Amino acid sequence: MTGGKVVVDVVGRDLVVTGGAEHLAVLGEVLRDLADEPDFGYHVHIDHFPDHYYLAEGSWPLVVQVTEA
Repeated sequence: MTGGKVVVDVVGRDLVVTGGAEHLAVLGEVLRDLADEPDFGYHVHIDHFPDHYYLAEGSWPLVVQVTEA
C-alpha cells in the first residue's frame, strides 16, 4: 500500500487501487465526472505518464466506460 500517489494494480482477479487520500480524491473526481456524462460509450483513460499528478509510475492502465445511462 502507498500513502502517496495512486497505484492501480491487478492481484489475481482483483483490481486493487491504493494511495493517499489527496490523490485518491483526484481519481474520485475523475470518476464522478465520468458518472455525470450521460452518453453511452463515454470513457476515460487512466494512464501513467512522466510527472503524472496523482498516478504512480508502474500503475496498470485503466479504461472506465459508461455502458448505461
